[in-house]
Amino acid sequence: MSFSFIFINRFPHITSYYITITDYPSFVCSFVGAITITLAYGLEIQENNDANLEIAEKAMVGLMAAVAPGAFLVDSIPLLKYVPSWMPGAGFKRKAEEWNSWAKNMMEIPFMAAQSAIVSCRNCAMKLNTGISHPI
Repeated sequence: MSFSFIFINRFPHITSYYITITDYPSFVCSFVGAITITLAYGLEIQENNDANLEIAEKAMVGLMAAVAPGAFLVDSIPLLKYVPSWMPGAGFKRKAEEWNSWAKNMMEIPFMAAQSAIVSCRNCAMKLNTGISHPI
């Protein structure tokens, strides 16, 4: 069984896009995100409005804004990184804190969903009692 066959069976909604693609960059972003989340966490991705994909896309917006050359004055004047975040002109620090929380959510929320799926699977396996002498 080839990888492409497994992938098409796992993501049947993706193959329907071959005919109806209108926004190619958005499709590629969702496609890569679906593959990454499925491989990393084993989570099923919904066809529309998947929470894990939305979290990842939000975190990527912050990352792309942060790495843009010259986007913030602190890139040119490194001494500004010591300015408190409450001072005028230190908006980059407040944005960085917000983007940091988005990045943490991108890592923690799918991980916690995968953990709960594993625990529920273990609970189901223990309830079956198929003759295994120790719990899974």
